[in-house]
Amino acid sequence: PDPGIDIKTHRNASEQVGTLLNYLNDYLGLVSLVALFLCGLGVSFFYRSYIAKRYRDTAVLKSLGFSDSKILILYLIQIVILGLLSTIPAVLGSKALLPFLGSMTQDLLNIEIHVRLMPSTMGLAAITSVILSVLIGWPLLHPLKEIRPNILLQEHDHLDTRWKKRNLLLYLPATIIFWFTAMWISQSYIIGSSFLLAFLASLVLLSLAGYMIVIFIARLEIRNIQLKIVIRNLARHKFATLSCFVSISLAVLLINLIPQIQAGIQAQLHGGSSTPSLFLFDIQEDQVKDINSVLESKGTALLQLSPMVRARLTNINGQPFHKSNDPKIFESREQNQERRSRNRSYNLSYREKLASSEKVKKGKYFSDRFYGNGIPEISVEDKFADRMGIKIGDLLEFDVQGLDIAGKITSIREINWTSFEPNFFIQFQPGVLEEAPKTYLASIPPLETEKKVILQNELVKKLPNISIIDVTAMVERISDMVRQMSLALTFMAYFSMLVGFVILYSVASHQAFERRREMLLLKILGTSVQKISILFTSEFLFISICASFFGVLFSYILSFIFSKSFFGNQWIFSLKLPLLVFFSLQLIAFLIVRLSANQILKSKYSNVSN
Repeated sequence: PDPGIDIKTHRNASEQVGTLLNYLNDYLGLVSLVALFLCGLGVSFFYRSYIAKRYRDTAVLKSLGFSDSKILILYLIQIVILGLLSTIPAVLGSKALLPFLGSMTQDLLNIEIHVRLMPSTMGLAAITSVILSVLIGWPLLHPLKEIRPNILLQEHDHLDTRWKKRNLLLYLPATIIFWFTAMWISQSYIIGSSFLLAFLASLVLLSLAGYMIVIFIARLEIRNIQLKIVIRNLARHKFATLSCFVSISLAVLLINLIPQIQAGIQAQLHGGSSTPSLFLFDIQEDQVKDINSVLESKGTALLQLSPMVRARLTNINGQPFHKSNDPKIFESREQNQERRSRNRSYNLSYREKLASSEKVKKGKYFSDRFYGNGIPEISVEDKFADRMGIKIGDLLEFDVQGLDIAGKITSIREINWTSFEPNFFIQFQPGVLEEAPKTYLASIPPLETEKKVILQNELVKKLPNISIIDVTAMVERISDMVRQMSLALTFMAYFSMLVGFVILYSVASHQAFERRREMLLLKILGTSVQKISILFTSEFLFISICASFFGVLFSYILSFIFSKSFFGNQWIFSLKLPLLVFFSLQLIAFLIVRLSANQILKSKYSNVSN
């Protein structure tokens, strides 16, 4: 019942390894959200095309006496059936991939794991598919209410399936459910909300960029007749151009966002080149001299020696500090970290200068020792300060072996925990804790394997109470884990690309269907099939190139924000994959558009009008 007692698993046993696994979990959670968002985007275009092809059926049903509500229910049932049927290939594909997943985990953990698809997982997939289909399909069904039976007597008819301002509220349930899903997957209110806000902001900004492009090309004076037709078509069909631009740019943004964040995570996981070879702790104060003599005889020295004083936080700004209650049924990551931070005992330390793995983020580090005048200064780690809700200027009081010691926060530090150097959440100004009972932590610089083993044996023989961690071996093990993790990271990145290309196909097919009458009229007027195909392809490629450029640009901006905010402040600028996606997208767009246009041009005008 004591909230100060906590059970630590392999995922949170240390700040170093726990941070690495959290990065991986955050990344895979983000990928799943991206994949879900991409799927929703593709489904919206598929259903728009599907519903647009049913407007004559709707007119027939209305002429037979069907009410609007019955027709909406009829199509809604069709959407639910399609959602359920789509679960079948998804489950079969998952079953096909499971053997590979089992072999990957076996290599990673060195134990045999039998992986199987649970019925609950298949049920969840079916529910997700149906809910996603209904939430996206429902707003697209509302234009069917505007259909009248008299369109059956008209040769030229068209169902206006455009998004309208008054229908934006219909997408509110989908937005809310996606928001809750984002928070549930990430187990974080901050990450889930930030993810949704980032993409809504990107949607608005991309729409604005697309609108400015449409306005710009509408004012261009072009003499070349074919290019003039392309420009005029783009400007005349503003909504089609804008929707196509936003869809492609958003898909490119999501595709490139994953590899950009992946590069930063891998850089964070691999750490730096100055990793110590050995880490020592439980060093008693009277043993420091003996350790230095052993190291000196072996031709090396301590890389860093840090005192550690156990303490208990009692007051913050004069208010008693209380431990947190038991965890709730659903506890976000921020709530879990805050509860753990409040319930733990604290290791205090002091040092005159900053270590190589830390830097001051806010305030000013200690300029001198404390000589007993005024209140001593305190420096705290930035994420710890956020979890505890403390800031520069706050007064903290600690119970150190029955003695009350207070200090004022004057600086906030940023620490690279993957450096494997001794670091602390709370550091006092030198001159305060020197007389307190303490032990020491220390690290030893990189050594050759043979020298490291000899030194380790010598230390254990002379000082058996000291605990030693072979950091080199641990880092090699973590690097091996990273190599295995990279398979999952790379697979999910390319999976997102595949989903993006499916969206590109759905967008191109929908645009070809919307423009079918216009293309066939040009054919009737004597324009060759090849020229019509070139005109349509040029229009779509212009949109695709502009949208891809803005998508890549926004992916850099968002990946920088996410990396700095949630993934250990690591961001790696990379052009290789974005350029690959950019050019491969144009090639695939060209092939898809030519295929879609040729399918329309092979049909007869009478078939299209009917």
